[in-house]
Amino acid sequence: DKVDDAMRLSSGAAVNTSAEKAISSIVGAISVLVGFTWENSFDGAVAAVASLNSAHPQCTKFVLGIVVFGSLAIPWRRFILKRALQLEDLKMARDKALLIKSKQEVLQARAQAGTHRDDTRPLLQKRLPSP
Repeated sequence: DKVDDAMRLSSGAAVNTSAEKAISSIVGAISVLVGFTWENSFDGAVAAVASLNSAHPQCTKFVLGIVVFGSLAIPWRRFILKRALQLEDLKMARDKALLIKSKQEVLQARAQAGTHRDDTRPLLQKRLPSP
């Protein structure tokens, strides 16, 4: 995020989509690696605790898996998912604002150059023969 913000500040308001895609790919790859690391840690912890119950290690592992899932799903939904949706909405609003701004700049450039669409309509009407 800091790299993306720094690139936006250095290049003005222009959006560099290839750099944005590269940053998103790197963040996604690191996220997958972190996810695998956490999964490995939890699996090792659950296996260690399940081995303490020699009578029913598979049942203990299953129950601990459900407990771990339940204890992580609620905060994930409450905080991480909520924040991800907010950031997605923010990005869509930013992209929409940039699109509107670029359209306004094009219209202003056309108006200054004298090639606005409204300026060409009287010329077309004069060339057409009247019935």
